[in-house]
Amino acid sequence: MKVKTVQILRVSAMVFLACLAFLAFAFPLRAAGTLDKAPDVTVKIGRLEKSLEVIDALAAAAGTESGMPPSAILKGMIQGTDWIDASRSIVIGIEIKDPKPDMALLIPFKRPNPNFEAGFQALLRSDYYYLAFPPGAGIPSKTLEPALASAARSRPDASVSAVIRIDTLLKKADPKIQQALSALKNLPPDQSSKEMPFSPDQLKTMAENFLHTANQLKTLEIRVDFSLDAITSEMALAAHEGTEMADLFTKKAKTSRVEGYRPQLQMTFSSRAFNAEKALSVIGDTFGAVYQKMGIDFSKLIEISSFFTGEMTGGMSVTQEGVILEMIHVLEKENGTENFIETIYLPWLTDFGRNMQQAMEKQLHTSMEPVFVRTPDSTVAGRRVYGVQFRMPMPPVGQPAPDPLLFKVLGNYTFRMTVMDDLLLSASTDQRLARLIENAKRLKPAPATGPLMAMEYDLTAYMESLKMMLPGISAAGAPLPPLGKVTMMLDAEKGRVFLKSRMKTRDLQNLIAYVRGRAPDELSAADIPEPEATPKKATEPVPVEAPADAQKPHVVPWLKKGALAMLNGDNASAVTYFTKAVNMDPENAEAHFHLGVALGEMGDYPKAVDALNRAVSLNPEKGRYRYARGRVHLLSGKKERAMIDFKAAAELGDRDARAYLDRTTATLQD
Repeated sequence: MKVKTVQILRVSAMVFLACLAFLAFAFPLRAAGTLDKAPDVTVKIGRLEKSLEVIDALAAAAGTESGMPPSAILKGMIQGTDWIDASRSIVIGIEIKDPKPDMALLIPFKRPNPNFEAGFQALLRSDYYYLAFPPGAGIPSKTLEPALASAARSRPDASVSAVIRIDTLLKKADPKIQQALSALKNLPPDQSSKEMPFSPDQLKTMAENFLHTANQLKTLEIRVDFSLDAITSEMALAAHEGTEMADLFTKKAKTSRVEGYRPQLQMTFSSRAFNAEKALSVIGDTFGAVYQKMGIDFSKLIEISSFFTGEMTGGMSVTQEGVILEMIHVLEKENGTENFIETIYLPWLTDFGRNMQQAMEKQLHTSMEPVFVRTPDSTVAGRRVYGVQFRMPMPPVGQPAPDPLLFKVLGNYTFRMTVMDDLLLSASTDQRLARLIENAKRLKPAPATGPLMAMEYDLTAYMESLKMMLPGISAAGAPLPPLGKVTMMLDAEKGRVFLKSRMKTRDLQNLIAYVRGRAPDELSAADIPEPEATPKKATEPVPVEAPADAQKPHVVPWLKKGALAMLNGDNASAVTYFTKAVNMDPENAEAHFHLGVALGEMGDYPKAVDALNRAVSLNPEKGRYRYARGRVHLLSGKKERAMIDFKAAAELGDRDARAYLDRTTATLQD
């Protein structure tokens, strides 16, 4: 049941954060004075180019209908990105006030971009643009500018990060919150069950308990980072010093009872010792009535948690034969007897399941099977073993429905339990429990390491199981590509608790492509070595003759002049001629294409890509436009982007792109 406890903690955390967001924006707040510190909400955007590379690669794996990389759309909107100073952060600031919040955007630049400035009504400063957010929303607040300018000086440490000042938001909202609480108190006592799921007194108590907890918090921080190696995310809550929450957000256990044991299963999880009773009490005080409606008596959950230290380790695999489990929970020493299972744990488990059953029967107006059922006991390694079968309540349906093996497996499994010293051991079979007992005998107290809680998924094994139990998970039915692991961790230190997750970017690419029914070899290939020397010219295979499909006849002479200049090696003149063609007919895709080719020949790769982006956006079905852009990317060292374009060009029928990919494949095979 410790797994259920961890799940409840996570769900409750999300409910808690949702309530904070509601409080911040549901109530009109009184006006703020002159801003002399950080805004209520600060969002930073950094590492823009590298983040866009990753997003483009993921979009390519998904096989979007337009085929246009997201970066091209963004660059088209903001007049490119090469003018932005990547060594500093783009910053969005939000200051909550009445009647509407102040919001502003600051973009640091290496050089001014007049087109962006005019298009978005941005205010030009010495080394940044300052504008309203969202762009075009009027004149930006003057009070936010100093704080945003200061925040922009920091070097970006993530793709996107945000800091929300919970304490400030709650202080501003307090008058309206108190008004809402008074309104709850004055509701007629008979206005309850039929109109609302909770009585006015219950709602008021939950709100007051929630505010008591929320007022102990200082900030909420969110970070997401995209890199070619991995995609990581982090969410952190910081509490004010000396509060109950600050004490709860501090990792205290110095020793571990189960250090060194990790099962070899699809999913593994572990936690160090922590005060689960206290953590659950905070949740129960606020959301206990909500869980009661779900059939969960939270007071009983808190009561049973007092028998555990919070330390545990275990794993789970899902197979066609059923769920494989292995878990070790550490008991408080005075509870470490076999009688604990029979006299305390099993009665609680039975009662817990009965409450769930009764709640569902009440909601569905039909009888349900018991959630937990005892199975025959046995003896393993001289120890008494207790058996329990879990059966997920399944409401009856009007019509026969498909019976996926997944739901049958997850909704009906057995686990066996015994106690050895201060350890509660659980496994799916007696044979596995016997091995677990032998492993437990070798466990000795040791210094605790690692985060407060950790979870790891073996994606390959997990997806293989899903393939067997959910036919059609991949439209192509292709073999599963190589996948790694997803890791999640929850940690606490000095009044701060944070949740982190990490997944390799390549694994996510493969997984997206697989679910979309595409073969892995269609993905971008940043790690594929170049089979030949980088060509000296960006347009070696790209034709430069004047096109026959120019949209306006008076443009054709300039395109012909540009083509002739390129054939003579006069790329500077070619750029001049093609620029004239673009100015005469801005919607002419061929003009933008040839301008990009000429700029690439001159080594002006950012401008070349901008021109080719425009060509692609005007005619996404032209394979040679994408191939030319791929060659420019290759010359500028952006191999992953180049491969995305080469593959897209080949799919559109470009023979040069197909030949390049064939040479790449042949080189790798050799």
